Amino acid sequence: MLTFIFGASVSTLFVNGGRRRNIRSIYAVTVMVEGLLMGLLGALILGLPVTLRAPFLILGLSFLMGLQNAIVTTISGARVRTTHVSGMATDIGIELMMLLDMARGVEPSTEVGSYRSKLRLHVQTAFAFLIGGVCGVMLYQSIGNRLLFVTASLLIAMAANGIYRAQKMAWA
Repeated sequence: MLTFIFGASVSTLFVNGGRRRNIRSIYAVTVMVEGLLMGLLGALILGLPVTLRAPFLILGLSFLMGLQNAIVTTISGARVRTTHVSGMATDIGIELMMLLDMARGVEPSTEVGSYRSKLRLHVQTAFAFLIGGVCGVMLYQSIGNRLLFVTASLLIAMAANGIYRAQKMAWA
């Protein structure tokens, strides 16, 4: 848990520093750092004795999940979390019951569109967790620790695209 919190703290320092310096691509830069750290973790794991791999993998991924979650939380204004589903499941329950109360006429229906929109977002995200979890396990069983390098490469490629787009907008 402490490594997750540390990752979220590092991410927040990065993002806040970038915002203060008006770095338009700070979120993409932070994702780039995440990808590079994931690749470094993959390389580190390969060089460790087998008995130390699991603890280092757990601690490293916990840090990276904290980093990732803080990035998306700040981008989305705390509407989306990317590393845990319990908060979204709670939100789904709240939104369903608010919509039910509005349909029954016991709550004002002025916010029905907002609740439907949030419900759709949280259901889609929870479904993505399910699919991602199943696919992640299958891929890890298939290719093992190489999955870290695949994921790191995808993060770096997405971040590079984000940095490029931010620079392109700055030049326009």
